[in-house]
Amino acid sequence: MDEDAPKPLSPKLLEPILSQQPISEYIEAFSWVTRNLLYVDESGVTIEKAEIQDFSRMTKLPTGVFGVVPSLMNATHDEVFEVYYQDPSTTLSIYEQLFTARGSQAAGMGHIMPRTAGVNVTNYKSTMLLEMKGKPKNRLFEVRPLYTMS
Repeated sequence: MDEDAPKPLSPKLLEPILSQQPISEYIEAFSWVTRNLLYVDESGVTIEKAEIQDFSRMTKLPTGVFGVVPSLMNATHDEVFEVYYQDPSTTLSIYEQLFTARGSQAAGMGHIMPRTAGVNVTNYKSTMLLEMKGKPKNRLFEVRPLYTMS
C-alpha cells in the first residue's frame, strides 16, 4: 500500500460541520466516488496493482479502480467528464447504466484503453481483462467498456 496516498476525509468529521452551515439551499445534488481501491486496506484485503489487458495479455495498461453511485452525473459539472463514446440506444445516464445487468459487467474508462486492447466499444460483446493483484489473492475479471471518456 502506498504510504503517500491521500487520507480519506471521514464523514463523521465532515457531516457535523456541514449540518451547522446554512448551505442546504445551495445544494442541488450530491454524490460520491470511492477512493482508488489501490489505496484501500480493509480487513487485510489489498489491491497492489490493477491493469487492463487484451486477451493475449501482451498489452497491459495500469489503471485505477473506483466505485461510483448513479447520481454522480447529476452532481458533476459537464466539464469534468467529457464522454467520448456511450451507447446511443439508451436514455439512461452513463452512471445509471453501470447499475443495469449489462453495466454490472462493465466499466467507464479513458478511450485509449479499449483502443489499445483492440476492443470495439460499439459492440457490447467485445471485452477485455481487468487483473487486480493483491492479498489474499489475485483476481481476473472480463469487462466491457460501457462508456469512454476523453
